[in-house]
Amino acid sequence: MTLQGLGSAATTSSDDSGKKIRKPYTITKSRESWTEQEHDKFLEALQL
Repeated sequence: MTLQGLGSAATTSSDDSGKKIRKPYTITKSRESWTEQEHDKFLEALQL
């Protein structure tokens, strides 16, 4: 699989005149905070 085909597809789609305008990004949820113990469990699980 080559990346050349993907690059040309990306440039043709970006020149599309009927492109939808995206609404601005808004944060809807507050940031989740973990305890030190939960964070350690998460890091341990990543290594499995």
